[in-house]
Amino acid sequence: MKTHLGRWWVAGVWMLVGVSAQAAYIDHHFDADPFTNGAKFVTAVQQWQASDAGVMVVNTKSVSPANSVLVPAQSALTNAVAVTNAGVVWTDLRITPFLGVAPDLSATNGSSIVQYFGADGYLVVWTNGGWLTCSNDVWGQPVAKVTTNAFAAISVYQNYTAQNAAILVNDQVVVQDLPFLGSFANYGTFEYEGADGNAWLDDVRIQAMYDTGRHFTNSNGVDGIDAAELESYGYVARTQYVGSGSGYPRYNTIQAALNAWRARDSLYVYSGQYAENVTVYSNVTFGGQSFTNSGSLTIAAGAVVAFQNATVWSNITIGANSQVVFSQPLQCSNLTVSAGATVTFGGSVTVGSATVLGSVLVTGASTVTVATVLSVPNSGSGHLDFSGGRLLVTSAGVDMSGTFSITNTWGTQATAGLDFVDDFELYAHNSPVANLGFRGWGASSAAVLVKTNQGVGGSRGVVLPDGAVVSNRINSASQKKVWTDYEIRPTWGLAPTGLDTNSYTFMAYVGTNGFLNVWNAGSWTVCSNYLDGNGPVTAMATDSYTRVSVFLNYDSHLAAVYIGGNLVLQQVPFPAGGAISNYNSFEGDSLDGSLALDNIRITTGIPSGLSRAEEIQINDALMPLGSVFKIR
Repeated sequence: MKTHLGRWWVAGVWMLVGVSAQAAYIDHHFDADPFTNGAKFVTAVQQWQASDAGVMVVNTKSVSPANSVLVPAQSALTNAVAVTNAGVVWTDLRITPFLGVAPDLSATNGSSIVQYFGADGYLVVWTNGGWLTCSNDVWGQPVAKVTTNAFAAISVYQNYTAQNAAILVNDQVVVQDLPFLGSFANYGTFEYEGADGNAWLDDVRIQAMYDTGRHFTNSNGVDGIDAAELESYGYVARTQYVGSGSGYPRYNTIQAALNAWRARDSLYVYSGQYAENVTVYSNVTFGGQSFTNSGSLTIAAGAVVAFQNATVWSNITIGANSQVVFSQPLQCSNLTVSAGATVTFGGSVTVGSATVLGSVLVTGASTVTVATVLSVPNSGSGHLDFSGGRLLVTSAGVDMSGTFSITNTWGTQATAGLDFVDDFELYAHNSPVANLGFRGWGASSAAVLVKTNQGVGGSRGVVLPDGAVVSNRINSASQKKVWTDYEIRPTWGLAPTGLDTNSYTFMAYVGTNGFLNVWNAGSWTVCSNYLDGNGPVTAMATDSYTRVSVFLNYDSHLAAVYIGGNLVLQQVPFPAGGAISNYNSFEGDSLDGSLALDNIRITTGIPSGLSRAEEIQINDALMPLGSVFKIR
């Protein structure tokens, strides 16, 4: 007598003698000819082959509507499926098993998976040289026991590229990444044994995709049906838990969870004191709670890492070209940011305090963004050293009383130098422009905000409500020829009144007809035609951006205007005449409704994409077409 009970093999190459036919895939419910009540499989029937005449179709127990296959004790039923170049194969079936003890493994050399139901009603699979009891699913949730008086749905997902499998019991993933017992390129044979007690088999389906009529569960609430997730990715995503708390799987160290983490997984760190050196190689988000780690954090080059809660570290090293976001307050002794990296602080950052010692080091072309306050108090001998990097503070400013190597004015509106370029992509959504004084920006209201999906092409832009003003202070030094290039989403309106024309070199507004109106020699000129022969100007839309480019010559005190890259006005005299000798500021006023700005460029070089701009740069006007120059 055999010493094993309730065993079946899936997808091995071992098959019983006498199997004479092969099929690509099968889908059998045993409810139609030739599977009539009492039909036996001792002679092959549609690729099915039994070990003896006791294996037969019966109508005493089934899923629906009528029949199932009785596999008595010490009997076996096989089907030679012979799927070549399979890639992925699903085996879906329903069984009423005989519950028993572990089988011997004398016949498993030709099998990819061996499994049985133990006496306690749980699935048991052979893996890594031992038996694994699947009393919980892969998320740690309990699995209902299988009984001998009801059918259970079993699904086996096999990936012949990865050489592993996943098994579902009643649509719960009870094991995944299960290694094959041997190396198999394709699906060969399905076998079910009744062993030492009667068992019943029904609804067998072997195919390249899961049976959509049996799978509906979405266990992680993110990636859809578990079976579909297995089919798409080869595994179901999980949350890797760290620390003292609930959840499965759970690890004692952050590094152990990171080592187990893979794309689409989540990472949840419970609050507590950790003492380990952590290295992050992948793109991962640290979720969960605030925690303190007395060890160091190293982020590999190119990684994209986010921290959703407050953290404390001894040292942080951020690799080249990586992107790191600290959404909540951060404390660390030393922060080193390599060239090309971008670090965004959504909360306060403390470096060099009595409890957090060291320095902030930003090298190369890195950018550090602070959404609230960066504090480097003198009590900790703090040192802020920028070597080619940029520090952007988008809210309250920087409180620094230590020793610093930095060149900018903080806490007030700084004066930007030429060339000045800003596309607003480095600022957080809803950043008040009034708090961007370190970049030269100022605003009359806290309601002037940087907004996501409000810029050109869905990027970030600045939105001004009705009655608001935005400006940027510019130190143009001795430069006399300056281009102002920007994109505007305007509001149509009436001509402004009460203008102080002695204070400006150029003034314009968008009229009720959608055309730009420029103050020109004491009156408003409507820019409705191009000067370079490219046809009439299209009215500006209020729901999309239009590019405006202005050339200012502080030697001749003349201006020229482009719309959409084409010249519309030239030799416009400065309203203030020669009273203003240098470029001082850019200002946008929203008078009759909201407007938006993006892609501001104030430069001494000619912006790209402007028709015949070299002539304007040299002569303040286009040369007449057809002019002839002769030299002898």
